[in-house]
Amino acid sequence: MKKSAYAWVFALGLTVSLPLQVWGQTSAEKIEATRTVIEEWVKTRQLISQEDSEWRTQKELITYKIDLLKTEIDALETQISESEEMVTTAEAKREELRIEEERLRTAAKVVGDDVRKYEEWILGLSTSFPDPLSHKVSQFLKQIPKESKRTKVSDGERMAIIIGVLNEVDKFNSSVTVVSELRKIGSGETVEVKTIYLGLAQAYYVDGKEENAAIGRPSPDGWDWQPGNESAHNIHQAIGMYENIVKPATFVELPVTISLSE
Repeated sequence: MKKSAYAWVFALGLTVSLPLQVWGQTSAEKIEATRTVIEEWVKTRQLISQEDSEWRTQKELITYKIDLLKTEIDALETQISESEEMVTTAEAKREELRIEEERLRTAAKVVGDDVRKYEEWILGLSTSFPDPLSHKVSQFLKQIPKESKRTKVSDGERMAIIIGVLNEVDKFNSSVTVVSELRKIGSGETVEVKTIYLGLAQAYYVDGKEENAAIGRPSPDGWDWQPGNESAHNIHQAIGMYENIVKPATFVELPVTISLSE
C-alpha cells in the first residue's frame, strides 16, 4: 500500500510539474514529453503491480511454512510427551526388576547356604530305601555333587534334584508296591519271591511254595528282614488279593511292628 501511494504521488508530481517543463516548448516537444511521462508512469504502475503480486505469493508461501512448522511442532510435542511417559514406565519397570532381582538373590543365598545340608540328608536317608525305591531315585542320587564347592551345577538345579528324590519317596510311602525279587533264604539258597511294601513302614515277602517268608522294616543300614515262615500263607493271600488273583478280598492277619518315637 505504501508503494502504491508513492506511485500516485510520483505520477501527480509529474503531472503538476509537466507545465513547468514544457513551458516554452513546441507542440511536438510537448507531446513527446507527455508521452515520456506517461510511459514512466505506466512502468511504475507495472512495477508496483509486479511487486504486489510477488509479495502476495511470498506471503502465501510464508503462511504455508508457518502452518507446516506449527504442525511439526505439535507432532514433536506429542512425541516428547509420549517419550516422557515411556521413560517413566521404563523407570518403574526397571525398579520392579531391581526389587525382583534383589528378592531372587536373597532367596538364592538362602538356598545356597542350605542346599548341601539337604543333599547330605538325602544321601543319608537313601541308605534305608528299599530296592524298588532306590532304583527309581538312583539317577537323581548320581547327580548330587560329591564336592559342593567345586561343582558347576547351580543351586537351583541341585535343589530340583532334592525335590525330585522327595517326590519319589512321597509317592512310594503313600502307596502299596508289589515286586518280584531274588532273596537269599536261611539255607543260603537264592529263591524268587514276591514282596509287598506298605509304603516305607513295613514289608513282607514269600516264595511261590509258601515255604519261605520274611517280615521287613527299614533301618539306618537298609531294610532288616526277619524270618516269618509262619505267616507265609497269609502273606501269599494278601499279595494275591492286591493283584486281584485271590477273590473275594478278605481280612488276613499279618504281624506288624510299631515303633513309638518321642
